[in-house]
Amino acid sequence: MPIVGFVDGRSAEASVRQAAAFRKGLNETGYVEGQNLMVEYHWLEGQYNRLPALMADLVRRRVAVIAALSNPTALAAKAATTTIPIVFGVGQDPVRMGLVASLARPGGNATGTNTGSAMPRPGIGPKDGVARARTRLTVPAARPISLK
Repeated sequence: MPIVGFVDGRSAEASVRQAAAFRKGLNETGYVEGQNLMVEYHWLEGQYNRLPALMADLVRRRVAVIAALSNPTALAAKAATTTIPIVFGVGQDPVRMGLVASLARPGGNATGTNTGSAMPRPGIGPKDGVARARTRLTVPAARPISLK
């Protein structure tokens, strides 16, 4: 059964909405946790010094995907692997961060959304549609798995 490494820099309590939206998105695309997919939740609780060892462990065990939900976790995932797919949610421009080559053609093994307002786009404001619009810019054929 494929394993997704879900890595968030906050606590489980602080990430309840994100984890629920992630599970809902997986379900909407046919993945049911415990039936055809396992999700390992890793809550750093601000202890980013744990990232190198955690990412090395996920890579060593060859998880199917790494879901990285902050700037530091996305950068650590990108530094740890060039082969395991990385889905990120970051608060800065992923091109400037070095996560992707461009929004139109991300290349490599990472794709995701910018959840902050650091990447203004004409006609796109800092509301619910931002993540959806940016995902469409990044991966035109993508289906949403998490929007809030």
